[in-house]
Amino acid sequence: MPIKRANIDALQQVRTLLLQINDDDYTHCNPLSSSAIGHHVRHALDHYWAVQQGLKDGLIHYDTRRRNSALESDRNLSLDLIEQCCEWLGSNLDLQQPCRIVNEVGLYHTESVTITSSLQRELCYLLNHTIHHTAYMVLLARSFGINTPQNLGLAPSTATYLRQQAGDQQEVNIR
Repeated sequence: MPIKRANIDALQQVRTLLLQINDDDYTHCNPLSSSAIGHHVRHALDHYWAVQQGLKDGLIHYDTRRRNSALESDRNLSLDLIEQCCEWLGSNLDLQQPCRIVNEVGLYHTESVTITSSLQRELCYLLNHTIHHTAYMVLLARSFGINTPQNLGLAPSTATYLRQQAGDQQEVNIR
């Protein structure tokens, strides 16, 4: 299934980045950002956790996350959880499984909506969300002088565009 493979690939990109940095880089905040790489990793992995937990009763609540957890400061714990998420994605998931999503939408007061969805749709969301945060992590790592792969955190549509601009259909290496 392409969407499962794409999520595994996106999580493996995060893993690649985490293996390139040290523990201090993982928790260090750039003066221009209030979030460390560890905060972005925790945030992305919390969304996978919310889907896994929510599928048990069919109600995914993305706003109920494990904020300020050990994932923000423990790079090895995050690497372990990435592997667990990849194993879950590699399991026999029913992509058509229906679910409901509860999400906070109020900018100035507490207000949530509940919408219907499917696991496949939520995996699309997780993919884009993970890539988005990987791009932030890459910016932070580069601001620390870490040389990351050029295409790390690159959106699939951007990779396609770059292939087209290059005039060939060779795969852009995003791993």
